[in-house]
Amino acid sequence: MSELPARVGNHRTLPWEQCFTPEPNSGCWLWLLHVGEKGYAHIWDGNKVCRAHRHIYELVKGRIPDGLEPDHKCRVRSCVNPDHIELVTHAENIRRAQPHMKRELCSRGHRLEEPNLYHFNGRRTCKACAISRARSKSRTALGLPDRRVAANKRRTGEVRP
Repeated sequence: MSELPARVGNHRTLPWEQCFTPEPNSGCWLWLLHVGEKGYAHIWDGNKVCRAHRHIYELVKGRIPDGLEPDHKCRVRSCVNPDHIELVTHAENIRRAQPHMKRELCSRGHRLEEPNLYHFNGRRTCKACAISRARSKSRTALGLPDRRVAANKRRTGEVRP
């Protein structure tokens, strides 16, 4: 922490020690101030809100070159330790994130594994839901009621069978 300026950029009255806390087991510096919806630490750099890990990396190690972006080697989004940041291309950052992003269930609770899985446009898709959507579209095209909508209305008590 001795590499950092005495005070944080937007919180000129706060010393850095009040902005993050070192996690002793992993070495992460966990951000204590604003953390956004996706888990990234945010900071006001004097002009705009930016991600704190980028801001601190640039303070300690210098400007991030065009075409590269910071990747958390520790996989902890609220970590602002510049030693846990590696500069990589966007494609590499996405490739590294893939194992962490894989869901086990679709939005309707079906397991996303063979034989109920197929790949479409680079995405893992639930076969059961895709079949249900296709049947619904076919019924609608024929002018028939969508069975899923009717079933939901019966379940909620909106329509009596």
